[in-house]
Formats: sequence, structure tokens, C-alpha cells
Amino acid sequence: MTQQTEQGYICRVCGYRNPDHNPFRDETGTSVHGICACCGSESGYEDSTPESTKVNRRRWIQEGTKWFHPELKPENWDLATQLHNIGVDLKDYQNN
Repeated sequence: MTQQTEQGYICRVCGYRNPDHNPFRDETGTSVHGICACCGSESGYEDSTPESTKVNRRRWIQEGTKWFHPELKPENWDLATQLHNIGVDLKDYQNN
């Protein structure tokens, strides 16, 4: 599912690093499903298998990588760099 690093949680679909949000547990440890601020994918659902993760990533890229919460989009945002967070090469999703 979503990875946790020292810098926060990383969405498996788009690679967005969210330092403040645990998409699987709330402050009491209760399981929750979070929505990625970048791609809008629901953790634990749209990334539940490697195949569903790839399908949702491809859909998001083909639809123009619109941010679910555009106000959180960094000024110098770069898709290729963000995808690198999850070991994905943007070239694999272009022109397909």
C-alpha cells in the first residue's frame, strides 16, 4: 500500500509525499482510507493491487494529472520527479 518514510507517506498511485497524513490510520490507530491530495486516489482501494495501482496511475496521467486539492500543488511541481518517489518512470506512461 502507501509507503511511510521519514518525510511522510507516499501515494502508491502518483508518488505524492504527504508529511502530515497517514492514509491508513487516524490519530487513535483506527483504520481509515485516505484520499490523496494530488491524484485523488483512495488508499487501500485504488491501490489495493499492483495492477489497480498501475491502472489508476495511467488514468490519472491520461486525464491530465489534475490535482484533487490544487491549492496544495507545489509551485515548481514536476510529475517525473514525483513519480520517481515510487520508482516509476514517466516514459512508461506516455503515448500509451
